[in-house]
Parts: sequence; C-alpha cells; structure tokens
Amino acid sequence: MSKKPVLAAVVISAIFLSAGIGYFFFRVAPKKTDLPDIIPEAVSPTPAQIGKATYDDEAGFSFDYPADLKVVEKDLEDGSVYSSLELLEEGMSEGGLTIKITDTTAVSLDSWLAKNKETEEATESGEITLSGFEARRMRYGEPERNRLVAVDSGILYLIESPAEVKWSSAFNLVVSTFKLTVEEKQAGGSAPAGDSGIIEEAEEVIE
Repeated sequence: MSKKPVLAAVVISAIFLSAGIGYFFFRVAPKKTDLPDIIPEAVSPTPAQIGKATYDDEAGFSFDYPADLKVVEKDLEDGSVYSSLELLEEGMSEGGLTIKITDTTAVSLDSWLAKNKETEEATESGEITLSGFEARRMRYGEPERNRLVAVDSGILYLIESPAEVKWSSAFNLVVSTFKLTVEEKQAGGSAPAGDSGIIEEAEEVIE
C-alpha cells in the first residue's frame, strides 16, 4: 500500500482538528472589550480654616471676629456715642460689619423697634439675647442686610452687616461672642457704656 494516501489523510485530519480547536476557543474564550479610560475624580482643595481674633473695647465690651478682617475705630464726634466700629476686609474703606453703641431715648427694645420702619420691612425676624439681655435679629433692605438691635438701661446696641455668606458668618460670630466686660474692669479703668464709672460716696451729715 502506498504511504502517500495515508500521509495525505493524516495531514487533512490534522488541519480539520486544528480548525476545530481554533473554532472552539474562538467561541468559548472571553472576548476582550475596550475599557473606557478611568478619569480620576477631581478633588476640591480643603479651604483654609480662618482663625479668630478678640477685640476688647475700652467702652466695656468684647467680641470675637474672623482674623482676616480688621477692626476700624470710627471718630466719635457725637458725645452720645460710646463706641463706633467697622470690620472690613483688606482694601475696603466701607461696607463691612458695623457695631455702634449709643444713648437712646427709647425706654425698651419694643419702643425702639416701633419707631423704625426697617422693622416693618424685615424679611426675617427673631428674638435672641445679646450678652444676656433681650435683642432682636432681622434681615431687611435691598440689598439685604443683617441687623441685631438691643436696648438695655438707656443704651442702644446696634450690629449690622451685609447678608452675603461671608459677612453673615462674621455677623454670627460677633453676636454669639459679644459680652459686656464691665465687671472685669478695675475701678480706675475706662468707664463702660451706660456707666459713668464714678462711685459716689454718701456724705456724712453732722447735726
């Protein structure tokens, strides 16, 4: 028997076997898919924490405020004004947070509010306390402004700021930390608002 037909049969069988194996792996083997490029999510930088500073006024009060602001003392041309301050950003000359403490003829907070039209225009209003006494907080005007007003013993406390987020945050800090320091003053210190600082002694009467 000739070997050529046998060899040809073996070669053909090998070809078919290889084709079958290749077809099997082509159908069974997992296909590669193009994976989309993974873009790392942008991480927002953490804003730097702004520290606090404390302002101690010789009129007899103190408060904390954001350290990136500066406190400007206004000239006291009116003798009824105990203190007039403005907190400003660097480069600003006006338009910041103001604190004014002055005499008032109003006998109570309600009587002062009744005489001011901003009270009627207020979009928000709420009762809080300032250094332990009754106060009223509100938003009014266009553009909106924050206002806190308190009346105690013939003294008006008025704190105002723009209503933007930065200034509202400063306003909240000032209001929440505002305190009278009258008791901390020594007898020879500056007179606090609403107090002449003079201690009167009773004269001895000789009959």
